[in-house]
Amino acid sequence: MSLAVYGLAQWQPFAADAPAAADTAGGDPASGQAVFARACATCHGGQAEGGVGPALAGSGLSADDVAAVVASGRGIMPAGLVTGDEAADVSAFVAQVSGGGAAPGDGAAARPGGTAAVTGPRLSGLVIALDEPAPGAWGVWIEGPAGRLRAGTIDAGEGAFRDTDVDGGRTLLGRFDTVIVGSSADDPVLSGAFAQERIDDLLALLVDDPRRAEEGSALDAAAAQVAVLRDHVRFLAAARDEDNLANVRFHGEHMVNITRGDPLQDIDGNGDVSNPGDGVGLIDGPGAHLRRVGLLIGPALSDRDREAAALATVIARDGEVAGSAGSVTAAAQAIAEIERADARLAVVWAQLRRAALTAAVVELQP
Repeated sequence: MSLAVYGLAQWQPFAADAPAAADTAGGDPASGQAVFARACATCHGGQAEGGVGPALAGSGLSADDVAAVVASGRGIMPAGLVTGDEAADVSAFVAQVSGGGAAPGDGAAARPGGTAAVTGPRLSGLVIALDEPAPGAWGVWIEGPAGRLRAGTIDAGEGAFRDTDVDGGRTLLGRFDTVIVGSSADDPVLSGAFAQERIDDLLALLVDDPRRAEEGSALDAAAAQVAVLRDHVRFLAAARDEDNLANVRFHGEHMVNITRGDPLQDIDGNGDVSNPGDGVGLIDGPGAHLRRVGLLIGPALSDRDREAAALATVIARDGEVAGSAGSVTAAAQAIAEIERADARLAVVWAQLRRAALTAAVVELQP
């Protein structure tokens, strides 16, 4: 039967006496679904995902486009498979699942978009969130200098895709820069691309910062220094509780040098500058860890990096008071302020870290 249909189609692909295209103004998509199942699904798939015939889901056809093909035929599809009200109904249904028009006769409608996020500490995962569910089975691809790679599928009626390991744990950005969604990678419904400058920032933020002497990301370097600072806040509080002035002054000096970095200062006046940090600091200079992380995260950040820097500044200021105090009692108020700032810094840093880990987002547009 398939050979017979194919032969007829080749003999008369666009018959001169084919029925006129149906008036789609009165087409009913609900009725058209039953017509599609009976007359079209054998070739185009039960979900319009394609088969012998092309995929119609996500193809962007309007009801008028479909009606013209139904009336005249195309390729191996003979003309006039259905006529009259059935042709109008099936045209309305196909337009609906194709995303080309929610209502028959309206022509192509604007298709909602979504977002694509490259995720994970090494940017090896992909998450897609559509503004509306996919009308049919849509493929997901990424492409770039490394070529094109199919990442997976968004099923009909679903609005999300997630894969934490798209390409064997390898970093995606730098190798791929574009995300494609639709029934065909060559004719996508939605796509979005990362600019090269943005890719460079995200790789430095989360994978490998070229400004660092040793390997590692800007986020990891900042996290390490925040952890060192918080450890020494606890050491400072323990020295206060032990009524140990020498250690209060010693760890007060650490508050200043960890946060401010080079040039290091001899706050306690013992002639021996002490710094358990890396010398870069958290708040001073363009390369300071909190400032650099904020710049690399980019415009989605809001003010979390500035709040973290303000809290580190409080710790440095009161660390200078503690580091030069003449007694533990004289340092007590400054240490209490440091503890309060440190508790808030833990919260703000966690928010900043989450913002960094979700910074690699691109808009998907028709």
